[in-house]
Amino acid sequence: MNLVRDHASRAWASQGAGFPPVPAGLLDQSHGLCMRGDIVNDVLYIGLTIVVFAALFLLLKGVERFER
Repeated sequence: MNLVRDHASRAWASQGAGFPPVPAGLLDQSHGLCMRGDIVNDVLYIGLTIVVFAALFLLLKGVERFER
């Protein structure tokens, strides 16, 4: 019993009226060019990660010092 695949349809069969047969990401013509907003978001997430790990590190050091 095969409930997942419809053997009668093509590989890139349309999913209905609102769905194109090829995903929009495959049709993107930007060729990997980054926009300024993308770079700012990346730097923001990297900075946020560093801040979170620094806070956890300081908390750990404070607990170690308190135990002594």
